[in-house]
Amino acid sequence: MKQHIQKCGRVVRFALGFAVAGLTANGVMPTAALAEQGGAHETATLFALEVRGVEDWFSSPKDAGLVRALKMLPARIDELREQVPDLQEVPQPALDLVYAALKYPMRFAVTNSGFDPDTGAPGLGVVISFDMGANGEAAAEQMHEDIGSMLAFAPMDLEVGASPRFDGMDRLQLPFGGLDYGPRQVVGRWFFEVIYGAVDDPHAGFASLPTPERGATAPIRATLDLAAVSPFSQMLLGMAMMFVPDGAGLMEELKQ
Repeated sequence: MKQHIQKCGRVVRFALGFAVAGLTANGVMPTAALAEQGGAHETATLFALEVRGVEDWFSSPKDAGLVRALKMLPARIDELREQVPDLQEVPQPALDLVYAALKYPMRFAVTNSGFDPDTGAPGLGVVISFDMGANGEAAAEQMHEDIGSMLAFAPMDLEVGASPRFDGMDRLQLPFGGLDYGPRQVVGRWFFEVIYGAVDDPHAGFASLPTPERGATAPIRATLDLAAVSPFSQMLLGMAMMFVPDGAGLMEELKQ
């Protein structure tokens, strides 16, 4: 027990020391050196998730009534909005987005392409993708309109323009970079997608999702690969060895 407590204490001290070291490194260590710590490598998927639409959640014929009830929720909520004044304060576009999230399959991925060799910035990418189907152009455009209406409720002025990377999508400029969103057609299907960071192929991150058994439909699929963050762990190791006493030993304890 005493050894475990001592080890926890060392890890806590390391975390505090590393926080200070990180702030120091931002002003001392050149970004090119940070890039060399991680090195360049192919894009890897850290996390991917797919959640099917509500109709695929319950595949047994015994659950058909439950599926019908779930599909009636939007109409019932609209009725409640007329009966309960407080519910009218919730913007209709926000509810429409919730309804769409229940109806259409949604996929989410976080990818890592290492460090930018010029700036040293981490090459993280995030994609949220709703599959609107082969004839889903109108639905994708409606979701785009709902997002625009929601942004109108923001307490500050937002800078929105055409995406320089993806045709037909918009870009919302944020303090930490540009976020692209809007309809996108891929191989005959329409998607509404939100894309941020170092993403060249928005759908590449979903290739790691496990394949369901033949003839089966999986309501939820997901994969997690912590090896995809190894370039960042190498950077942390380099900084730990530079700024923290016995940094290599502490990093090994953290990995364990």
